Amino acid sequence: MFCPEDLVYIFQTHNLGHDIIRIDDLIYHMDDSWSYDMNPILTYYVPYDSFYLSEQVALLQLYDEHGLPHVKSKQLFRHMLEIIGLYVDLLVMTISMSLESQSILVMAIVLSSINPPQERDHW
Repeated sequence: MFCPEDLVYIFQTHNLGHDIIRIDDLIYHMDDSWSYDMNPILTYYVPYDSFYLSEQVALLQLYDEHGLPHVKSKQLFRHMLEIIGLYVDLLVMTISMSLESQSILVMAIVLSSINPPQERDHW
């Protein structure tokens, strides 16, 4: 059985994601993939009882054919996404942080300035 990373390697090495199911502009990083679509066409994906971009559904169906696991909560399709704690709004082209995240960041900066990390060996 393939894991997602294996399939990504196969896609990239043999260009399968483009040749077999024609997923244009599919980009990978580790076990995540993303893309964009300037003229989105939504397709119903039965297992999740939801509509997604057609190319996203094609990728999910390819995963299904190869027995690769995926979860609905990771299938994001919105104008505003939370990515590593930052809110990315594609409509107004902004990136912001919640007040809680801002407070945590400021506290970490203050604490590191009061008690700086120990000297490290040179890289």
